[in-house]
Amino acid sequence: MKKIRKNSVPKFLYNTLGGHGALTFEPRIFRLADDWDKNYTGGTWEYFANEHCFFICPEENREWTANGCFETFKADRKTFGVAITLVILNQMIWTAHEKGMSQSQERLTKLYYGLKDWAFDDDNKVIDQSALYSIID
Repeated sequence: MKKIRKNSVPKFLYNTLGGHGALTFEPRIFRLADDWDKNYTGGTWEYFANEHCFFICPEENREWTANGCFETFKADRKTFGVAITLVILNQMIWTAHEKGMSQSQERLTKLYYGLKDWAFDDDNKVIDQSALYSIID
């Protein structure tokens, strides 16, 4: 994954998610981060992408908390970011489906599975796969 320069993020989001997706993606991410981690107070986020997928993660390098339905999980910033990105992409897929937006649904589904495949690839040393699986399962 390659880091996306901050000044390129708006264009990247528009090209990757389309107009509506570009406008709603970050607010969804920030709201979920606030729901999951009681210590989250906002901050700067980084984008990473390859030709198949992308994810966003907080710049703050600390242990992040993901409060699930039954358990609380701990993760590094990139694992936390991948988990949040997967959850939000999944929500966006279902929103596109409910609105009959088949092209958006297909594009988002490719991004979702691209990220999931990258995250669980045997050669991936960027994130904690065990923690990610615990958070999203």
